Amino acid sequence: MPTIRQRNGRFQSQVRIKQHGEIVHEQSATFDTEPQALRWGYGIEDQWAKGLIVSKQSAKTVADIVAAHRAALVDAEKDTRGFEHSFNGLIDSKLGKMQALKVEAGDIVEWGKAYGKTRSPATVLHALMALRSCYSTARSEMKIKVDVQEVADAINHLNRLGIAGKSTERDRRVTDAEVDAICKYHEKMEGTTIPLRKCMTLAIALPRRKGELFSGMKWADYDGETIKLWDTKDPTKVRNELVPVLPKAKAIIESMPRTKGFIMPYNPGSVGTAIYRICQLIGIEDLHWHDLRHEGVSRLFEAGLDIPRVAMVSGHQSWATLRRYVHLKPGDVVDRMRELEKAT
Repeated sequence: MPTIRQRNGRFQSQVRIKQHGEIVHEQSATFDTEPQALRWGYGIEDQWAKGLIVSKQSAKTVADIVAAHRAALVDAEKDTRGFEHSFNGLIDSKLGKMQALKVEAGDIVEWGKAYGKTRSPATVLHALMALRSCYSTARSEMKIKVDVQEVADAINHLNRLGIAGKSTERDRRVTDAEVDAICKYHEKMEGTTIPLRKCMTLAIALPRRKGELFSGMKWADYDGETIKLWDTKDPTKVRNELVPVLPKAKAIIESMPRTKGFIMPYNPGSVGTAIYRICQLIGIEDLHWHDLRHEGVSRLFEAGLDIPRVAMVSGHQSWATLRRYVHLKPGDVVDRMRELEKAT
């Protein structure tokens, strides 16, 4: 029932609608007579009952709750870089435009199928986990009673279909012959300004993430033996690293023209795209940019560096991650034992 208050000779009608003890819709208006105020109030309640009025909570879209979750992470000083592609993929989609309270598992599955056409199952799963976190934020901070179980059901179904799933560990090794073939093709192309050979060989000699190589290394932070990388990837804190520059990487870096800015001032996306397209043209199969880093880390182990020293170069933080880069064979163990026996 609307609440009527008389103010300055006029009548204010206020409608407050509650669900589960919380106000989900509130509206007021002022009239000359009390009957007018009552009729208007009852009319609003009738419209609500018929579903003709959308509450502020009901009007929130999936894009709204994703944006709110992102803002909550930023306010808490959490690093969002690893989630930006997932957030943008949700915000810019058909799912993003839907009212969050009306989204069902089937809608999320439909989005997952479309999103997964050009992305790996691991990437799809990463985005779905991000969506689940957004739903949790919507419930706890926005007081929107979205159903997290709808996301969980969609994840389970997309997992069964193979559209979403955990990443498989790649063990693709990159040969010097493959690098040479890609670079020779690139060098014959007209209008290219990226020194692809230097980019690829540096990715192996200094096996860091692509963004760190091309938009993280500055001349001001390089002293000939080490380079300071600022705010490198870490899920919990800001991490700055002093990275040793090994001889092969040093030779490549010092062959670059000295400027006041970046050592490798190239768009990382353009570098990766160039490699992918050339591989398609010359028939090199299943080679990704990240495989260069994998190759570089593998070669560090093969050169005899131990885990802490490799981690200092590559930026990995745990053996659980690094162990897949060690390609040991039984003969390697025997040979190493013989070397140790000779040394004693």
